[in-house]
This record gives sequence, structure tokens and C-alpha cells, in this order.
Amino acid sequence: MSLPGVPKPLVPIGSEPVLGHLMRWYAHHGHREFVVCLGHDGHRIEQYFLQERDPAVVESLHGGARRVRVPRDGDDEWTITLVPTGLQASIGERLRAPAISGEWSLGRADHGAPALDASSRPGGRVGTG
Repeated sequence: MSLPGVPKPLVPIGSEPVLGHLMRWYAHHGHREFVVCLGHDGHRIEQYFLQERDPAVVESLHGGARRVRVPRDGDDEWTITLVPTGLQASIGERLRAPAISGEWSLGRADHGAPALDASSRPGGRVGTG
């Protein structure tokens, strides 16, 4: 399902967008640090974290990336790195972006990420591809 003008990760399920549900699921399994690669409509996803989530801290990083620390009710703080990877970047190019080199990505901002087992990933990081 998609709504006109709403990026897929921001389509609401109940009162929260799909991306929020995915991140909460990963947080339930111990993950508190996320990397979101921003492609098409990435500015809208960035806007969601910067304006609607009321971040505690926002840091500017290399290449226009931002690291956002968001307090969660009853959970530890989440750290979300928002990386603008360009509109034409392939999945591999997004994962090699300078701001996330050495880390695994939750997924692209323009498609949903399937649930993956972090125990098989380097450092327990989760990624899609």
C-alpha cells in the first residue's frame, strides 16, 4: 500500500510509520544504533527524525550525513545516522557511503527492510541488500 506523496518508509501503520515499527522491532532485539540511507524523498525521512521525533542531539557528519540521538519511552536512546546517498546510487554504492563504511545499514529509505539475523553479521550489525 502506498499513499500519494508519502515515501514508503513513512506510510503509517496505526500511529507510527513503517520505518518506526521496523526500528522498534530491531530495538526490541537489542539494537539501538541505526543507519538509514537516504535516496528518493530522503529529505522527508530526515525531516521526520529532525522535526517529529524531537531529537536530543543532532551532529553533522562528513558528506552531509547527520547523526541524530532520539530518546525513547522506556528504552535506551537511539542513535540514527541519516546518510544522503543520492538518487541514482545502487544498493552497493549506498552501503559503501563514506559515513557508513565499516557499518551495516538497516536498509534503503525507499524500500522496506526484511528482518535479518544480526548474529551472522560482523559485529552483530544488521543489513539488507
